Amino acid sequence: GMLLTLAGSQTVEKLHLIAHSMGSLVLGRAIEPLRDSKIQLPAFGNVIFAAPDVADLTFEQFTPAVRQSARRVTLYVSGWDGALLASSALHKGPRVGLRCVCRQGIDTIDTEGLDTSKANLKHSYLFDSQPVLYDLFLVTEDYPAARRVGLAATEDKCCWKFAHR
Repeated sequence: GMLLTLAGSQTVEKLHLIAHSMGSLVLGRAIEPLRDSKIQLPAFGNVIFAAPDVADLTFEQFTPAVRQSARRVTLYVSGWDGALLASSALHKGPRVGLRCVCRQGIDTIDTEGLDTSKANLKHSYLFDSQPVLYDLFLVTEDYPAARRVGLAATEDKCCWKFAHR
């Protein structure tokens, strides 16, 4: 519906989509129909998933459509995320937002240790951490991960970590 309308709009110059937590499932599934539409892809500048509360298998089902629909896809994760740890126990399987995993065509950023939220769930680093917010700004300004201040590739070159830790 609305996403297809926005994607096909001739008046929107640059459209970035950001989803947090369970919103990642909603956004991923909303993007899937774009593959079969007549809309010219990529329709979006950046698609950003922060702390996605989604199972790996489900995420892998919609990521091909997401990669086709965006110039860049960024995934923010943290192994310290208390809400995702609880969700993993509830769903009897890890959530995408907990781990740095190689994902083709996706920049995965490990934010572990950067959450400053008062609730101590460590689930709101996208909103509470100045380094993460600044990185998010650079993503929307179309800087690739290799050119963003404060990021360093992990040893296996699968993910990025904040270098100041």
